[in-house]
Amino acid sequence: MRKQPTLHSVLAFFEREIPKKTKSWLEDVCTPKELTRTTFFKAAYWAILVANMNVDTAQIWRDKAKECGFPFDWRKLGDWNDGDGQFDAWCKRMAKKLANPKEDLHGLFRARWWGIWDVGWRLAHFGRGAGSGAAFRKHYFNGKKYGDELTEENFHRLLEIKQTEGALYQIGEVSIHFILRNLGGNFLKPDTWIKAFAEWYGCTSVEQLASALMSGGIHRGKFDAYCWKYCVAHIGQASNLPRHFNQLFRS
Repeated sequence: MRKQPTLHSVLAFFEREIPKKTKSWLEDVCTPKELTRTTFFKAAYWAILVANMNVDTAQIWRDKAKECGFPFDWRKLGDWNDGDGQFDAWCKRMAKKLANPKEDLHGLFRARWWGIWDVGWRLAHFGRGAGSGAAFRKHYFNGKKYGDELTEENFHRLLEIKQTEGALYQIGEVSIHFILRNLGGNFLKPDTWIKAFAEWYGCTSVEQLASALMSGGIHRGKFDAYCWKYCVAHIGQASNLPRHFNQLFRS
C-alpha cells in the first residue's frame, strides 16, 4: 500500500506551485476580518455569484452588473424597495447583456441576483445608527467580532437564520462554509475538490480530513483555499484528482 504524504507536505507543495501574486491573494482570503455588515456582505454576495460558476466568469458578470448600475453596497441595496421597481429596472438593463433575456430574467439568473439584493436589504434594515453593527453581530454571529473567533456554532447559526427567516435563500450549506472561511474562519468548504482530496487521502469524510488538519496544526481555511486554487489550475475536473496526486506523490 502506498504511504500517503503528510498534510504539511501537501500544503507545502501547493505553496511552491502557486504563483506569488496568487499566493498573496489567497493569504488575504484567509486573514481574519472584523465581522461587519460590509465584510459579511462582500463574502455573501461573492458566494452567491460564484456558485456553480468559475471565478473568471463570476468576475465578468460582476463587472457587467456594475456597468448596469447594480450597487455592491448593502446600504444602497437597502434603498431598493421592491414596490418601487429598482430591481426590475436593473434587470431590464442587464437583459442587453444576456443571450436569452426573457428566460434568464425569470429564472436562475434572476434568483441569483435577487438573492444578493435580499442579503443587502436585510443588512441595511438592522438600522444605520449607533449600535446597529453590534445588533448585526449578535444576530448573525452570536456577538463575535472577528473571523478567527468563528466556530461550528456560527455555521449552525447562519443555517438557522436561513431555515427560519427565509434569509440567505441563495446560500446553501457549502456556501455558508465558504463565507465563514472567507471571513478568516478555520473552516473547510466541503466542495467537490475537498471531497475528492479527502477520499484520495483515505479519509472517510470531509469531517475526518478537517480533524486531521486541526490535529496537525494546519489552518483549514488556508488548506482549503490553496487546494482549490491548485486543483482548478492544474487538474480541471475532480474525477482526475486521484490519478494526478498518485503521480505527484509516488512512494
